[in-house]
Amino acid sequence: MSTLSTGPATGHSAVAERPHRSRRGWPHYLAAAAVPLMIYNVWTVVAWLADGPHEITRFRTGEHTRDWYGARILEGAVVLISVVVLYKIYQGCRQQRRLWTFDMLMLLAGASTWWANGVTNWFNPTWIPSTQFVNVNDPCSYMPLIPNTDCGLIPYPWLFLLCVESTLLVGFGMMMSWVLAKVRPRMAQLSKPRIWAILLAGGVACFLGEPLVIIQTGAWIYPGTPISMQIGPAEYARYPPFPELLIASSFLALAGGLRYFKDDQGRTVVERKLEHHSPRAQKVITFMALYLLAHVNLVGVATIPLWPMSFHQTPWPVLPATLNARLCDQPGGVTDTGRGPCPGSPAYVLRMPRNGNWWHSGADTNR
Repeated sequence: MSTLSTGPATGHSAVAERPHRSRRGWPHYLAAAAVPLMIYNVWTVVAWLADGPHEITRFRTGEHTRDWYGARILEGAVVLISVVVLYKIYQGCRQQRRLWTFDMLMLLAGASTWWANGVTNWFNPTWIPSTQFVNVNDPCSYMPLIPNTDCGLIPYPWLFLLCVESTLLVGFGMMMSWVLAKVRPRMAQLSKPRIWAILLAGGVACFLGEPLVIIQTGAWIYPGTPISMQIGPAEYARYPPFPELLIASSFLALAGGLRYFKDDQGRTVVERKLEHHSPRAQKVITFMALYLLAHVNLVGVATIPLWPMSFHQTPWPVLPATLNARLCDQPGGVTDTGRGPCPGSPAYVLRMPRNGNWWHSGADTNR
């Protein structure tokens, strides 16, 4: 007859304890890191709302210029695609019999980044959209500690970019999931690096629309970035293929990969180790994790790599008023802005951080 060995007298049962496994995972850490970012986000938007958002229309001539056509084509295209993607999300909600599906949470997380686009112009004007877009003054002037508080003079094309960063981001994930489902049976040994390469190639294919349509029409431009190529007849239609094409395609690829890669239970990286929470808490944690990742993707991947170029800009060509929008003085173009010469000029001086910018009043008559 065998007996259970008790081992040394310790006051505990001799049954071997299982190794402790943390009940926290990536979703918890990401959600916690999202809290200070959300506070910064709310502070910026509240300050912007308190000062009175407005559409920048002052420099529209009423003529159907190249950038007017570009803005209309782009807005019409993204609205049409958004309708299709929203219908697909609706179908997914019905199939899963719940509202807060992963695609719905990803849609909301992408939409929540709308306020952060102006980070591209954190130090200097670098990325300039046309006032011909349906727009509003960019909230970036109200970001605490931003050096370039004049960046709010730049219009934020909310209709176009809000669709791109929400429905089109989810739509890209849906499209690439379909492509990979078609490819994998023929390539059974498809490794993760190859899957990422396919996602990146899909991002490149989608973002070729930027140089071929957006820059070509002057809907937005990078007027002084070095290592640029001129696209189209207008001298200001400059495009930096490196790093812009790489970072823009990575922006899509990372979002697509987040949606595609799942464990054997069908959970993405932001849905794991949440079983001990209530269903409502699970969705809150997943959304907060997606909120952080969406901002890291937009700011860290698609924006910050452009900052070094902003310090080494070439002289700007003369811009139409719809693109200059009183950003700087240009002989032969917009003058008497009160803001001095444009970046790339020997007389241009980088604006340093200003004291008391935690509640900057960025009101301007540029309407």
